[in-house]
Amino acid sequence: MRTIWKKMKSNKKETMIFSSTMLLAVILFLCMALNIPIPSPTLYIGNLLEPIVKPIALWLKGDS
Repeated sequence: MRTIWKKMKSNKKETMIFSSTMLLAVILFLCMALNIPIPSPTLYIGNLLEPIVKPIALWLKGDS
């Protein structure tokens, strides 16, 4: 019984990774099945970088 408990403790990290990956896969599958649009990560990255990039682009456009 103790060896089973030790194995379960050592595999706790693997179990957490597996279950979180499966949960993400189920969510993505449901979004595809229900035809829910999933925004791409580039949209979020673009929104985060826009305040930094926009002034530089305007400065370069006014310079040339």
